This record gives sequence, C-alpha cells and structure tokens, in this order.
Amino acid sequence: MSRTKTHKFRFILYSTILLFALLFWGYQNWYLDRYFQSIEKDERGSPVIITYLDTVPFSRMDEACLKLTLTNDFNTPRWYVFPPIFGDTLPSDGFFYSPQDTPFVESRKFPAERSNLQIVETRFFGTDSPAFNSFLAFYLPPRSTIVLENYYVLMHESALSQSMEVWEVETLLVDGSTPFEQWRPFDLLCSGNVHLKLKTIGSVSLSRHLDLDYMEQHGADNPSKARAAHVQAKGIKKLSIKIWSSIL
Repeated sequence: MSRTKTHKFRFILYSTILLFALLFWGYQNWYLDRYFQSIEKDERGSPVIITYLDTVPFSRMDEACLKLTLTNDFNTPRWYVFPPIFGDTLPSDGFFYSPQDTPFVESRKFPAERSNLQIVETRFFGTDSPAFNSFLAFYLPPRSTIVLENYYVLMHESALSQSMEVWEVETLLVDGSTPFEQWRPFDLLCSGNVHLKLKTIGSVSLSRHLDLDYMEQHGADNPSKARAAHVQAKGIKKLSIKIWSSIL
C-alpha cells in the first residue's frame, strides 16, 4: 500500500472514530437531559429535589457534588433545613441545643457573577455530640425557587439508597423569642428564582463568608460566636427526600 493510500486510510479511520465518539457523547447528553427532566417531572410536587452529580460512586462518607432545587410555594418566607451531613437525622423535638451557650454559626453566600442575586447558606453547630444538634439551612422568599449546581456537601453513602429527612420550616427561633434571621447581623434571605452553577476548586464550592465580611466592614467581634442556648424549629413539615443519582 502506497504512503498516500496509507495516509488516506488513517484519515478515514480517525474521522470515523471521532464521528462515533461525538455521536455517543451527544446521545449520552440527550439521555441524561431526558432522565433529569423525568426526575423533575416526577418530583414536581416536592419542594426539595436533590440530584447526585458525580459520575463515580463513593464509599462510607465523602464529599458529594449535588444539584439542589428548593421551591417555596407559600406566601411567606420558609426555612429549608438539612442535617449538616446528608443522611444524618434531625432532632424529633425540633430543638438544636448548645449546652455551653456558645454555638458556632457561619453563613456564606453564593453570588451570581453579573447581578446582585445571591443564595445564602447558614450552618449552626450546637455540639459535636450528638451530631443532630446541628443543621444547615436556606431561607427562601415567598413564591420562589433556587437552584444550586456543583454544590458540595458531606454525605453518607447510605443517603443514595435511602430517603433522607429534610424540613420545611415556618420559623427558627433563638432562645424561644428571636427569629433566627434577625439574630444574625446580615441578610440571610436568598434572592428569588435564582439558578447558579457554582465554580469549584477541587471539592469546594466557591463562596463568600458573610461573617468575615461583616468583621472587616464593621470592625466588630466575630458574629459566628454569638451566644445562644438553643434554636427551635416551629411549624415543621418533615419531608422524606430521595437523592437521585446521575450514575445510570
């Protein structure tokens, strides 16, 4: 076979392989789009939809990349409360205690690049043991939906095979009297109807820490160390949420 024919044969072979690779990639994306659309259709009545985005499974407890969709269909704001490690439990009585009156609280925002829209996540750590004295939460305005993609959390492997508990809450009260959103010195309310695809470094979703920003701007003490004996969730609707997986 002449050198010219050899080059032509290789060109046809490589072009064919590339064409099939592009067709397979396109089909895979089409199939995944239809799959996730069917999930959202099936879960349309749920205020919480969680999709596991990583392409490989993990074992025991690890950082998981998720797409989180939250919808508040009420005419008043609502809290959406999760265990800090997905797959853990939340306290049956709705109380998160801090026996030493010194919980650790932090809030961070995920800002949109070209607008003032933002999604705010807040974490409350009462005690290390038992773990259910802690939570992470989002505060949504009325009649709104937020979507976070590339959102990293700690998650138990079992959460992928079992439903996890999530709360839709009317009010979070600090020490029985102060609304949680007023207890913190900055705005915790998410913008309405926001869809953010977060930038990441490794398994960390990039964000701004509101506590540090507040300290720099006001020269104040660290608000993450404010004193509180407990936080109570009132008006709880307990949801059993299945985590969907992109591992087909």
